[in-house]
Amino acid sequence: MVGDIRNNRDVVLAAVTQSGLALRYTDVEFRSDKDVALAAVRQSGLALQYASDDLRNDKSVVLEATRVTGRSLEFASAELKADIEVVLSALTQDLNAFPFASECLRSDRLFFLQAVSRCGLILQFASAALRADREVVLVATRQNNGALCYASDVLRDDIELRIECVKTSDFTIRKSFFFSELNKLIRKDYPVCGDYIHFAVSRSRILIESFHQLNSRLPSADKYLPFSVSFEGEAGIDAGGLTREWYQLISNDIGNPNYVLFSVESCIYMILVLRTRTI
Repeated sequence: MVGDIRNNRDVVLAAVTQSGLALRYTDVEFRSDKDVALAAVRQSGLALQYASDDLRNDKSVVLEATRVTGRSLEFASAELKADIEVVLSALTQDLNAFPFASECLRSDRLFFLQAVSRCGLILQFASAALRADREVVLVATRQNNGALCYASDVLRDDIELRIECVKTSDFTIRKSFFFSELNKLIRKDYPVCGDYIHFAVSRSRILIESFHQLNSRLPSADKYLPFSVSFEGEAGIDAGGLTREWYQLISNDIGNPNYVLFSVESCIYMILVLRTRTI
């Protein structure tokens, strides 16, 4: 009775439809039955390992298996492991299927261009030469900005590639990238000597002394550093309050007519125009 059930095609189809790996326990004739094999691999791609050699070399069966389980590529015939469509199908489902692709395909540049256009992270499996290939890396980066971390050291610092990464990132990452690049430009043009500066000024001559402190005493690079202020003859630590007061006093004093920094253009609205030759 048990033998009759195992030889019943309808029963076998029902069994592998419920559990594809049940193909393992079927008779040889059913492992060579394409309909049975298709039903099995559609339920579990790994059932491909129990199909006959002919079916493991059948592209339609292997494609069905790889669409369900990428790693089923391991059980495909050598011929299909070198088939671009089959391998891409497997990689789309599971990147870990890459080691099962044929060796010649793993080093093929045209294949990699197609592969990374579908999934940029496939770049992690590329050879050193392909990781240093700008076009391959650019295509991978456009598909997934995380692919850049698998590029060669030189290409990871490539500004165009980094911009491509930013384009596909959220606003927070783009903002961080912008300020990072801006700081690089500033530090390139104005090498920083330290990380903080302090200067003291008198309240009565705040504008003149501040000007001389920032432009005469300090190296040009230091003008771009954060600073704190203290007022001569006054005790106190600048935790932000003194600097705010300094800005307020400077703002008020800069319009002082005794400095002749501005000329009055309207007596009604008191429009001040900067005299460019004053300083």
